Amino acid sequence: MKGRTMKKIALVSMIAAWFFFRFVFPVQATVLDFGDNQTLAPGFYGYLYYNNYTAGRTMNHSGDKAADLDLSYNVGTLKPAYYFKLLNHTFMVMAALPFGTASAKNGFGERERSSGIGDLVLSPGFFLYENGNLGTYISFMENISMPTGNWSEGRALRGGPNLGLHYWYLQHQLAFAQTL
Repeated sequence: MKGRTMKKIALVSMIAAWFFFRFVFPVQATVLDFGDNQTLAPGFYGYLYYNNYTAGRTMNHSGDKAADLDLSYNVGTLKPAYYFKLLNHTFMVMAALPFGTASAKNGFGERERSSGIGDLVLSPGFFLYENGNLGTYISFMENISMPTGNWSEGRALRGGPNLGLHYWYLQHQLAFAQTL
């Protein structure tokens, strides 16, 4: 699928998702990213966003050209979240599923491509402290990345792009937020 076609599909998908959530689940957005560390009313939230990135070359620490990449990255991410109250605390369960296409020159100067889904990330978490009157929040979240994404050993050995990482990893997040 060419980049222009992928962009059109992503744009149509975002517009369709907006209409669906706007009229089927009418709510007001309070945060752009659930990682912004603010509690939300119990319920389901979700969004879909699209990233496009291109780079012709990369530079070294001196600012000189290090490599010709011919990199193109067209990826959307579906991010649903569910917030609920338990024992007087707010808990959340989130997920992030990237999908799309990445293409670049490999280490031999040949263009390679990876398309499909990326690694699924599940993120359970809870708020250790929340004071809506003061706008102060402290939360903990565990991000669990699962190797579900498109990955090829051959592409990896040649230095080509892969949407998946091909390994599990955990990322711990302790966050503090103060609204202004």
